[in-house]
Amino acid sequence: VKLHESISDIYFAKLFKWKHVNSRFGIQSRFKYFTFDRLLFDDKDVYPPSDYSRETILSIFNENTISIDPSRVLIASFKADRYIENGTIQDYSLFSGRLGYIYNRNDWVSKSFLFYGDFVPSIYQLYLNRYLYHNNDPIQKEHIYSISTKLTHRAKKADYSLLTAYSIVRDASYFDPQAITIKNLEDDTIYETLLFEYLYRYNLFHTLKANAWTHIIRSNNSDQSVEYTYGGLLSLANTFDQFELFHEVIYTYFPNLKPGWNLKSTITYHYSRNLTLFLKANNILGKALKSNYYVINPLTKVIKYLNNVDVSEQKITFGLEYQF
Repeated sequence: VKLHESISDIYFAKLFKWKHVNSRFGIQSRFKYFTFDRLLFDDKDVYPPSDYSRETILSIFNENTISIDPSRVLIASFKADRYIENGTIQDYSLFSGRLGYIYNRNDWVSKSFLFYGDFVPSIYQLYLNRYLYHNNDPIQKEHIYSISTKLTHRAKKADYSLLTAYSIVRDASYFDPQAITIKNLEDDTIYETLLFEYLYRYNLFHTLKANAWTHIIRSNNSDQSVEYTYGGLLSLANTFDQFELFHEVIYTYFPNLKPGWNLKSTITYHYSRNLTLFLKANNILGKALKSNYYVINPLTKVIKYLNNVDVSEQKITFGLEYQF
């Protein structure tokens, strides 16, 4: 897929203060212009129609912070979006909101949030469904309901954190290989998450971080389709004069796949205040998680299966950054 995209953005916001309350109101307009220059299926070019080339997003939002006392804060926010599509793509209206409570005192910090959000399908999904899969039925927006709590204990040199979360995804989109189209799931998908995290500070320049997590994924209408995924990571961050070193290994397990180990490393050299050079290596051992995919040619309806494809690409990147 070869896609060219340009984005322009207009943003206005105003902050109001009343004693212990901070409230920010704002509006935003984003304009996306894009062209699908080339689509390639089975080494054959597909020349797409050009009437879908613009997306306009109009937004209004409000963010509120209420300080109950020096240790306790309430957070409330909402955002409304209107996605205006050209061509024959339907428009979408989205809403999201969040309520939060933060407690921060002495050696303990707790953060709890309630969240609701609508999510629109991507430009690529909308395009494929209408123009290549020839499906005139619109993809419905997804709805996510979530509640989470994170508790952190801060010791002299270490932090210990435990996070729990429960989320429901309604009308999740998926590709139906039988109908050759993108649809919405009829059943809700439920995610239960548990994460333990440990951070140790040797000093200001050397830290160690480790975590372990598990997800339980299931359908609300079936106890037979429960999936257990889990993983963890171990990372080291060190600073030596002008050099910064970061090393990380990530372990991931998904059902029916071989567990993966992804070893990453980054070396950053601050030559001066403005000039920085870096070298990044990802999936160094080539043992990161692999997955199975399938690709469908919408013209011939032929399904091509791709097995043992790296989820995380094995690559080395060299970069130079200059800040004015």
